[in-house]
Order: sequence, then structure tokens, then C-alpha cells
Amino acid sequence: DCSFSGPQEFVMLVEALGLADELDLAVARLACEAAGKAGTPVAFNLSGQSVQSSAFRERLVRLLAPNPARKAGLIIIEMTETAEIEEVEEASLTAEMLRSLDIAFCLDDFGAGAADIRLLRALTPDNVKLDGSYIPGIGQDGRERAFVAGMVEIIRAARAEIVAERVETEAEAEALRLLGVQYGQGWLFGH
Repeated sequence: DCSFSGPQEFVMLVEALGLADELDLAVARLACEAAGKAGTPVAFNLSGQSVQSSAFRERLVRLLAPNPARKAGLIIIEMTETAEIEEVEEASLTAEMLRSLDIAFCLDDFGAGAADIRLLRALTPDNVKLDGSYIPGIGQDGRERAFVAGMVEIIRAARAEIVAERVETEAEAEALRLLGVQYGQGWLFGH
């Protein structure tokens, strides 16, 4: 049976099979092509496994450096945290390389596990996405709000912009605004 309950299961299988680099490069090619055709920014994910590989970084540079979509500022790269980052210095070099190409680098699903404070500090991302599991009920629950407020302060210390995932109600959006979260994504803004 090759059915998956979601994309994360598929990505984890690809990583386990050692194919993350190939999938990530294929997605990067398609994203650059789509951004170029549409003339609008496109964000895509790279596996944490790929981001910490110097061989992958070299291949990614060869793909991105001459690309017109990259030159037009239409590419945003998000690092997923499905794979544990063991080579933090290599991942940091990848983030630096992306910034040198004027590509925004985002740490995805902060607070979900592998996207930890150590990575926030080492990778100095341009953007950090707060994991959506912290958002439901933030408008009513003081405890949840306190957790998110703490994460927001840590992200601010890293000088990154903040995106909250899974924002579904006006109360959640307002609570996040009051905490200083600059951006949100979720069904409140569109399906």
C-alpha cells in the first residue's frame, strides 16, 4: 500500500530512502519555473536532510544562481524539520548561501520538535513560521498565549519576521497581532 495520510509522511519516506536531495531539487526546479511564469513569489520547502549537505548546496547553487525567478526576488525557501539537523554548521552555510543569492530563508514549524532554538540561533532565518498546533484557542487560553508570547520573544531576538500557521478565527488573528506576530496563514485568510 503506497497511500499516505499527508505530505509529511511522504517526505519522511523519501528521507528514509535517501532521496531527499533529488526530490528537493525537482521541487526547486518546478517552483522556479512556476514563479517565473506567474511573476509572483513562490515558497517551497527543502528537507532539513538536504539543507545540511554540502553536495546538495552546490547543486542548489548551480540551479538557483542563474535563474531569472531568483534574480527577480520571487523565490522563498522554507526548511522543514522532518529530519534532525546534526550538521548545524553545514545547514548554516546553506542559509548563508541562500541569503547571498537574495533568497529569503524560512524556518518552518517552529516549536514542532526539530525546529529548535539552537537552529534559530545558528541559521539566522529571515522568517520563522510558528507551528500551527499552538494557535487554536490562543484568543481564549492564557496558558497557550503565554507559550506563544515566549516563542515570539525568542524569534524577535533572532531578528526574524514571524508567520503564524493555522490561523482560523478573528480571535486568533487578533491575539497574534497583539503579541506582535506580523503575518498569518490559514483558513481565515483563504482555503
